[in-house]
Amino acid sequence: MESTREQEPAGGEPAAARAVVVEPGPVSPAQAQLLLLQRHAGNRAVGRLLRARRAIQRDELDEAPVPLDGGKDAGASGDRFDSLDPSNGASSPAGVLQKINPAAPKFSKFPCTQNCPAAASDAQNYLLTGAFPSSTCSLLNQPTGYLISPGPENWPATGKGWADAWKAIQGATSAHGTQVIVEADRGAGKPADLTQWHYFVVMNAHGHRVAVDAFLGEVDADVGHYVNRLGAKSFSFTSERVTAKPVRP
Repeated sequence: MESTREQEPAGGEPAAARAVVVEPGPVSPAQAQLLLLQRHAGNRAVGRLLRARRAIQRDELDEAPVPLDGGKDAGASGDRFDSLDPSNGASSPAGVLQKINPAAPKFSKFPCTQNCPAAASDAQNYLLTGAFPSSTCSLLNQPTGYLISPGPENWPATGKGWADAWKAIQGATSAHGTQVIVEADRGAGKPADLTQWHYFVVMNAHGHRVAVDAFLGEVDADVGHYVNRLGAKSFSFTSERVTAKPVRP
């Protein structure tokens, strides 16, 4: 199976900035390619921790949440949450994820290696509003990091082991159409070729939870299986809208 690793900027006051990367386990050819790119192209830049004040504007995609009303957002497959549910035979999660992040290794021969925070933020925004990003990552013009607002250390649940985090995530996503964005922290002792943080979304689709990893371009209805691939030591999460603003040299 593939695994996931990335980095995000860490923050300093009401909000934070961090950077994120994807990591290995048993890997597919696409994931192996991604890891190779990380080792030789972007790790030094991606691994930079950026700390900044909340001097950023809200993302242009940061629209007000749109109620789920009769499945209008996802057509025959149901609503937006149904559209990313792999157990829904009428849905096409890959098609949705490709619109969210066409530079994912599932969809590109030259995937972006540094856009995990943005991909997770865009996936969350899609679930909340039905909107797809107006611009996407390019391997030739990747940022050095992201300003994340609100910053992960200001999220309501921070630094939990997976058992405690999972209980709390289930409580926060108790009904269909609810979601949280999660930061997985691999700790300072992570492998040298991987970044410390990885970001993904957990959503509730008709009573069962699904992990949505827009960075890799995949969904997993077995959240525990997905999390085991991350090799993370602690988890933070929030149901609040999170934006990721690219920082460029």
